[in-house]
Amino acid sequence: MLNLVEAKSEQQVSGIPTPEELAGEELRRLRNARRWSQEEVARRMTAAGHTNWHQTTVGKTELATRPLRLNEAVALAGLFSVPVTQLIAPITLKPEEIQSELDTIEQRWAELQEQYRAAEAARAVAHTAAAEAEEAAAAAANELGRFRARLEYLNGLRSMFAGEPVDPETYAKITAAYAGGTGQGR
Repeated sequence: MLNLVEAKSEQQVSGIPTPEELAGEELRRLRNARRWSQEEVARRMTAAGHTNWHQTTVGKTELATRPLRLNEAVALAGLFSVPVTQLIAPITLKPEEIQSELDTIEQRWAELQEQYRAAEAARAVAHTAAAEAEEAAAAAANELGRFRARLEYLNGLRSMFAGEPVDPETYAKITAAYAGGTGQGR
C-alpha cells in the first residue's frame, strides 16, 4: 500500500514544470499545430504499435496526470517529426523574444544583486549593533550588581546604627567588610 503514495517532487512544490508537464504541453502544442484531435494522435500511436493508447490516454498525457514512458516519447517524437528532447525541453521562444527576456532577466538580476548587497550590509550593521548591545548590557548588569551590593551594605549599616534588626547574611557581609578592610565600611 505504501508504494501507491507518491511524494511531491521539488519541481512540483517550487512551481517549475516537471518533464511530464512539459511533454504534455508540447504534445498539445504539436497536436494543435497539425490540427489533429486527441483521437487522431491515439489512432496514430496505435498504428505505431502502442495498442493501449486511446483518446483518454492522450488527454491524460497532455494534462501530465499519466506518466509518459520513454518508448512512447520516442514514438510521439516520430509522429510529429521532432527530436525527443523537444518533448521535455521545447523551444517555444522566437529569436526576438529571447533578447527581450534576456534584457528583462538581466535587469532583474542586477536589481536582486543590489538588494542582496544592501541586505548583507544591513545584516553586518545589525550584527555589530547586537554585539555592542550585548557588551553594554553585560557592563550594565555588572554595574547593577556592584550598586546593589553597595546599597545592601549601606542599608545594613544604617539599620545597625539605628538599632534595627539586620538579617544575618547582611550582618555577615558588613562585619566581613570591616574585618577584611575592603574599604566598603570607610
